[in-house]
Amino acid sequence: MQKEDGRNHPLMYASRKLLPAEQKYTASEKECLAVIFTINKFSRYLNGKEFVIESDHRPLQVLNDVNTSNPRIMRWGLMLQGYQYRLKYVPGKENVMADFLSRQAHYD
Repeated sequence: MQKEDGRNHPLMYASRKLLPAEQKYTASEKECLAVIFTINKFSRYLNGKEFVIESDHRPLQVLNDVNTSNPRIMRWGLMLQGYQYRLKYVPGKENVMADFLSRQAHYD
């Protein structure tokens, strides 16, 4: 999203299906995977720039926790160390676009 005239506007959309093994991930792992997928997909635009990751999934903060006992999340957190980002919790009722897109995915 990019803010213009005080309003957020989407710039691009990206999605993919979960692999069979990924479907067994916990909710936090799936949320982290979504962040990793998106950052990898748009890395050419994000490298060297500060950006904000907005999510209605508060446990996503685990990406910043170097003491996590989950090796997968620890690996992902290490991958993100090269980026200048900030995690921002946005309650679901305020995160209308993400809620709309996730609901549409269930109908496809």
